Amino acid sequence: MHTQTEKRQETPPESLDAIRSEIDRLDDALLDLLEQRIAASIKVAALKQADGGGRLRIRPAREAAIIERLTARACHASPALVAQIWRAVMAHSVQTQVRMELVLCTSGDRPALLKEVRTRFGEAAPLSWAASAAEALEAARTREAVAVVEPALLAEPAADDTISVFDAIRDGEGRVLALALGRVAPEDRLLEREAAR
Repeated sequence: MHTQTEKRQETPPESLDAIRSEIDRLDDALLDLLEQRIAASIKVAALKQADGGGRLRIRPAREAAIIERLTARACHASPALVAQIWRAVMAHSVQTQVRMELVLCTSGDRPALLKEVRTRFGEAAPLSWAASAAEALEAARTREAVAVVEPALLAEPAADDTISVFDAIRDGEGRVLALALGRVAPEDRLLEREAAR
């Protein structure tokens, strides 16, 4: 009777070419699935456009729930990799629905904020810098835009009937660098969801 170790030693290792062929097959399958996901996003866009409502196309709470679910399912992929990939996919999906922009305002470290904003929202959305918090908030009120504003710069009320704070942009140590504001439904406000936990 052979032990498991002996059986493994008897099984010839796969060739490098065979493993590379498997990776190529998996890459093709991933692309096929990505194409299907983007096609589904386009269908969502059509339904949202018919529905109207004046809200942004992003759904922060849904995005967080998707990443949380997939991170819990992952065996080999790190949570950071899962979050990075799905944030990128979701950001590009939003851009297929509508051109949503990010409007940033800080008196602090712009490169640090930019890095964390791209980590949170992905690379797909166009980004601009506002000269004032009021300018960033006006973009969030009147355009398909998310305002990302340093909290100390929010002299006027951050929330009103049109926009609300829905997320915090944090650095690697958990400090809040900026608040994300936009026209999202109350159930999509991540800060309220976190507070309820």
